[in-house]
Amino acid sequence: MAPDFKSYITIPMVLLIAVTVLVRLPVWDINEGYWWDEAVYLGLGKNIAEGNGYSINIGDEAFRPPLLPFITSLLIKNGEWIIRLIFPVFGILGTLATYFLAKKLYDKKTALVSAFLVSASQFYIFYGQKILTETMSLTLFTMSFYFFHKSFRDRKYLMPTAVFVALSLLIRYTNGLFFVIFLIYFIYEKRFDLFKSKEFLISVVLFFLILSP
Repeated sequence: MAPDFKSYITIPMVLLIAVTVLVRLPVWDINEGYWWDEAVYLGLGKNIAEGNGYSINIGDEAFRPPLLPFITSLLIKNGEWIIRLIFPVFGILGTLATYFLAKKLYDKKTALVSAFLVSASQFYIFYGQKILTETMSLTLFTMSFYFFHKSFRDRKYLMPTAVFVALSLLIRYTNGLFFVIFLIYFIYEKRFDLFKSKEFLISVVLFFLILSP
């Protein structure tokens, strides 16, 4: 049965998205100079786009997780503003992910309060104007946890869990700890049958396929 997307379009949801957008518009394109990490990500992205490989001429920075430089390389020819636009978009997605996760764990009222708090978070707003991994990392992890929780009752959600865990790992290597936590949880709950399921095997393949490039 196809999902009823109209059920998601409610007044609180519209207000939530509106607030999330409005608090970010005044600051998303403010450039007060580059932080070191921003310059590194832009430099790596530029070199990838120019065919010079995953390197930069300001030091040995090739240890950085590759997803942000790769995204940057695809957009850098269109101008820096389009790159900066990614981060408030991820801020909006992170707010929505928080809403759906909190709704799944608790109730609609708690979800709205949680999402509004995240939307107005100074951390989210500040890093939403920086070419850094924080906003993307938090959003991808929240989405990973949401699908992981849904997989408790339906194994098919292991596959999007694997996708978002892999992407979060490519944004920040330390996010690999969450994969270990998820695995320990299944072992703790003695869900050994899970490791023999088709969904788990497909998830493992997806995970390593995303990491392989």
